[in-house]
Amino acid sequence: MFECNTPSALGAGMSCVQRLCELDPGYVFSLAHAGTLAPKNWFVPEKLFEELKSMVSPVDIFARLSDSVR
Repeated sequence: MFECNTPSALGAGMSCVQRLCELDPGYVFSLAHAGTLAPKNWFVPEKLFEELKSMVSPVDIFARLSDSVR
């Protein structure tokens, strides 16, 4: 999990996601606003990028390896 201060650090957050996918393409991602528990919806990177572009406040990005890939 890492924080992405959208919109000012959107590029840095997207770079982190891309790097994780370079290390292992099986990663999926989810978003949570500060103070919330780990979210239930997991996205492939392309969908995550769409969601991030619409964010106007900092969010936490969760990453995990997809069960369907393993």
